Amino acid sequence: MDSQRKNARFAGILLLMGWSGAFIFPFISVLDSADFPMNIAGSGNALVWGALIQMFMTFSCSGIAVFLYPRLKKENPALALWAVLLRAVEAVFVLAAAAMLLLLVQLGPQFAQAGPEALAALKSLGALLRSAYHLLGDAPGTVAFCLGAFIYNYLFFRARLIPRWISAWGFIGASVSIVSGILVILGISSSTVGFIVDLAAGVQELALAFYLIIKGFREPVGVPERT
Repeated sequence: MDSQRKNARFAGILLLMGWSGAFIFPFISVLDSADFPMNIAGSGNALVWGALIQMFMTFSCSGIAVFLYPRLKKENPALALWAVLLRAVEAVFVLAAAAMLLLLVQLGPQFAQAGPEALAALKSLGALLRSAYHLLGDAPGTVAFCLGAFIYNYLFFRARLIPRWISAWGFIGASVSIVSGILVILGISSSTVGFIVDLAAGVQELALAFYLIIKGFREPVGVPERT
């Protein structure tokens, strides 16, 4: 198996692993509960799992662009590098968001011991950490992820490395998710709506993953490979 075939297969596997983020919502639903942040103490394990899922997803997604880079740089080195850099930016924001979840876990036990004045301060701190979580992970992290996806799907489409219906679906879905992420940043849309939009767009990554694992990159017949 040549290196390009291996890279395509690894990228496909990482795309499937990146879908772990689709299972995070039940673990972080406590953040949108009516009794937040008083319910944190009893939901610490769920938040820890949520943070771990986000970390796993982040490292998986970062690896996708790395394995795609050797082939995509033959089409456009600058854009291929931008795809990698944007995934690194996404990782910074999403890991910072995961850290907010872990800080909330540490905050939980203090609610049972706090007096009235301390309780008010803890509630404010909990609300601040929740806002920081959504701001870091739901908006800029999503935008960086989608910009990276837009770039590599555009290069796939231009070079016909995969069926064009898959790549067209990808950069349309990424475009919609970028708009959704910006609306979340501006406070026009909610993070729940953004999650649903991203989940719908993420179905394309399943199709892309299986294609890369099974078929690999498709080189145009009769066209010399770019070096």
